[in-house]
Order: sequence, then C-alpha cells, then structure tokens
Amino acid sequence: MPTVTLYDQMKKKLGELKLSDEVFSVPFKSHLIYETVVAQQANQRQGTASTKTRAEVRGGGIKPYRQKGTGRARQGSTRSPLLVGGGTTFGPKPRSYAYKLPKKVLKEALKTAFSRLCKENKLFIIKDLQFSEIKTKNVIKVLGRFSLEKGLIIDGDNMNLMKSVRNLRNFKYLHPHGINMVDLLKYQNIVATEKAMMEIQNRLLS
Repeated sequence: MPTVTLYDQMKKKLGELKLSDEVFSVPFKSHLIYETVVAQQANQRQGTASTKTRAEVRGGGIKPYRQKGTGRARQGSTRSPLLVGGGTTFGPKPRSYAYKLPKKVLKEALKTAFSRLCKENKLFIIKDLQFSEIKTKNVIKVLGRFSLEKGLIIDGDNMNLMKSVRNLRNFKYLHPHGINMVDLLKYQNIVATEKAMMEIQNRLLS
C-alpha cells in the first residue's frame, strides 16, 4: 500500500497518508493515456469550419458560353468547382468531433496517471489550504516551501484559494470533479488537500 507524507502549509510533517493500491499502484498503461488525451482534445474542437458547395455560392445562373463550337470543355455554370470562384467539392461543414470513452477506460487512465505521479514523488498532500483572504502572495509562499515551479492545485469549494491561484501562470486550480488527463500531464506536479485526494480516490474506486 503506497504512502505519502501529509504536510501542513509550513511543510511540517503531520504523518503519513495511506493510499489505495487500486488507484495509486497500478501498472503503467500508455495506450489508455493516449486514448483519453485524444478523446478530450477531440471533445474540445469547435468544428465550425465551413465551405460552400456550388449550390450555395452566389451567382452562376447563366451558362458562361455556348455548348458547342468554342473548343473548350462544356460548362453549365461559373460556380462549378472546376472554375475560379466556384464552390468547393467535399469541403468541411460544421460538425461535432466529440465522442465518449467508456467510464471504465477513463478511470483506468486516471489511475495510471496518479500511480506514475505517486511513484515519481510528484504528489504533495497538504492537510488543508484554507486562507483568510484572497491573496496570491500567500499561495506563492506555500508553493515555495515545496520548491514547485509548476503544478496542479486541487481542493474542493475553496473560493479564496481559487481566486488566489488565478494570477499564477504555471499553476492551475481544479475541483476534484474536474480532474482530467490533459491537465495531469501538462502541470506535472499535484498539490492537493487531504480531503480532495480522498474524494478522488473514492471516486476512482467506485
């Protein structure tokens, strides 16, 4: 059973937190991470690219020149895809690129990511991250004690923390329900409260 050190905001050790083997000690499965990232990025695509077919391009009602005797190919409209100013053949139309992965695949991918972070000692658990005021400087002091330059900060409904983190370029605040693969890979380190981490663990075990 993997264990991580539980700290307070001053980086004082408060004890050890035991984590589940089923979540934080599973074999690394790169294909699950790949599938999850591709699906997440596909779901974020706007899919608004659009072109006009020959039926949608304005004009072209008149035959450009007579049918026979010119030596040129037959044309019935100046809006043919073969001509400049004509429509587009098989061009993109607005569509959704989104697709869903099975819940089991998503959970297994997250377990793989958390197991790797735990193994590489990039998981920092703090008892709580409550602040009396909205002040970025307070968050910077806590992160500085852990020598972190980049990371994902995870806590529940904590408005002061969320607003304090917004000004930090290399850090992002996430609610436990907002955990996703792209952010886990991008920010490399995780700073989470004990309550938030237990919530994530229970969610992945369910």
